[in-house]
Formats: sequence, C-alpha cells, structure tokens
Amino acid sequence: MKCPNCGTGDIELKRVMRPYDAGLPDILVDGLEHGECPSCGEVVSGVPRSLELGNMVLTAIIGKRSSLAANEIRYLRRSLGLKSSELGERLAVNEQQVSRWETGKRPMAAAADRLLRMLVAMEYDIAAPDLASIDHTLPTAPLPLHVELGRRGWKVVQPRAKTARAA
Repeated sequence: MKCPNCGTGDIELKRVMRPYDAGLPDILVDGLEHGECPSCGEVVSGVPRSLELGNMVLTAIIGKRSSLAANEIRYLRRSLGLKSSELGERLAVNEQQVSRWETGKRPMAAAADRLLRMLVAMEYDIAAPDLASIDHTLPTAPLPLHVELGRRGWKVVQPRAKTARAA
C-alpha cells in the first residue's frame, strides 16, 4: 500500500499479535496489521473486521462466569461512551463508587455487575449473557482471551499447552 503521509513509500503490512486494548492486557489479538513507510517512517496500523472483533471481545467479557474485573468495568463503561457519573446514574450509585470499582478498591455489587452486562448487550445488540451462570463467589480476575484472525473471520483460540520434552 502507498504511504498516506508521503505517497511515495510502499508499506508492507505485517500480521502482528498485540493486546486488544491497553486497558485489557489479558486479551491478545493475533491478526492486527502493522507497517512502516521506508521513505518517511510513517507507521500504519489496522484492525481487519474491527466491528466483528469488537463484538467478540464484548461478548466474551459480558459472558464470563466470574465478577467483572476493574479494568473490564472501565472498558465496558468506555465502550458505552459514558462518563463515570453517567454510568453511576444508570446503576443508581454515585461517581465515586464507579471510580472505586474501576480502580479495584471495592468490588462491584452483583446486581450492578449484571446490570452493566445487560446495558452492554442491549447497546450493541449482542446476545444477553446467562446471568444465572455468573458465580460471584469465584475469584475476580481479568478474562484471559486469545483471538485470532482466520479465513472466515475472528475466532477464539485456546492457548497451546506446553509439551514436556523427552529426556
């Protein structure tokens, strides 16, 4: 592809694996595009089928079995385009409480957790999570996820198990 900055350099886009979002380091995406112009140094990045990927990540987060982690709460709020005060209004809590959840200082109440998941599902018209399967007694931890771009689109892949070497 021609460089959008100088128009002269040919940029070769390479497939790279990176975290989906700086706030979600446990969600790795293999299939992002990255390249640099050899003439001017302009960096070009791309996300193929970005809407599909975004919906897959949201579906995975709202469908996880344990309580939402602090970084996931922040990510979901931002994906809804809400300020902390606006999310607080929707969940009937104050802005300070939302901040405590997003910094991990306080766990999110089960009812608020479930309501946030439903708000995201409704906003993005994705399948509602099975609220009965959420176990708030499980340890709260960010969802580890590995997503890969295949011929038919994005798919969740299981991390490869490490094999024992023969002695």
